[in-house]
Amino acid sequence: MMTIDTPEAARNLEAAYEAYLKNGPHVIEGPSIFEKLKEGEQFLEDNPNWLKEAVAKAKARMIERGEKVPQTKEEWDEYFEKI
Repeated sequence: MMTIDTPEAARNLEAAYEAYLKNGPHVIEGPSIFEKLKEGEQFLEDNPNWLKEAVAKAKARMIERGEKVPQTKEEWDEYFEKI
């Protein structure tokens, strides 16, 4: 349930309703969320090692940049706090 407790909130709701009457409902073009989920499921099925490969590439980039590659969960937590 929406609470309209200020004149500004009432004006905003009224403006949104007028825009709806003028423009109609918002139509999202492109694939539905269900199609995108199916795409993701198919990707995971076709690429079961994608996460291991992505991590290996990230570690290789860290080494190329001369960064220390974290080895423990705590080191990774500290690393991600910095970025």
